[in-house]
Amino acid sequence: MQHYVKRLAAVMLLALFLTAPVAAKPASLEKCQAINDRIERYTVLRRKGGSAGQMQQWKEQLRASEDQFRRMDCTGHRRKLR
Repeated sequence: MQHYVKRLAAVMLLALFLTAPVAAKPASLEKCQAINDRIERYTVLRRKGGSAGQMQQWKEQLRASEDQFRRMDCTGHRRKLR
């Protein structure tokens, strides 16, 4: 019985490791810097103002850049990007 429990535990651990999500490799500092520059650019443009259409387009671009920043796991580079 004890041998059965050990084998079952080993199989369960193996299954856990095989099904665990693989951590994505963070993007390089250069790629994160480029995305951060885009975020800053659209932020400045929106602060300066423009037509309603321009503001909406810049807002969409800003949100897309912020999403890309998060998806590429650039949060680890935040201090270096200041």
